[in-house]
Amino acid sequence: MLVSNQVEEKSLNMRNKSGFTLFEVLTALLISTMIMKYAVVAYADYVVNMKRDVAKSCVVDLSFTLERYYVNNSATYVGYTLPTSECIDKVSNAYTFSTPTLTEDSFRIEAAAIGGQATSDDPACISLTLDNLNTKTPRSCW
Repeated sequence: MLVSNQVEEKSLNMRNKSGFTLFEVLTALLISTMIMKYAVVAYADYVVNMKRDVAKSCVVDLSFTLERYYVNNSATYVGYTLPTSECIDKVSNAYTFSTPTLTEDSFRIEAAAIGGQATSDDPACISLTLDNLNTKTPRSCW
């Protein structure tokens, strides 16, 4: 009996010293799930804002090329075509760029959000525009 009590006591001590209880595992899983939930949302917002910033930079770069075109082509914006650029290629899956208004003395450049960028939580920033007077719309997005 003494031997069986010692064996039984040893096996009880082993159970208490190794492994995790189901409650501990579920608690750790719950905490890690909550952390991941907030991390994924924060990362998605970061990506949307980063792509918007790149698009704004591209619009400004395009305005510089338009100004150079104006100087080199007898003071007119008519006839300008959007160049291919590394900047535009970086956000081509999130924005389309166009020049809907080109006249002799004015231009307007537009970056329109597409795909997941267009369904972001900030609907005011779906279309970013810049004109020859450096008017940026919507102002809250610039």
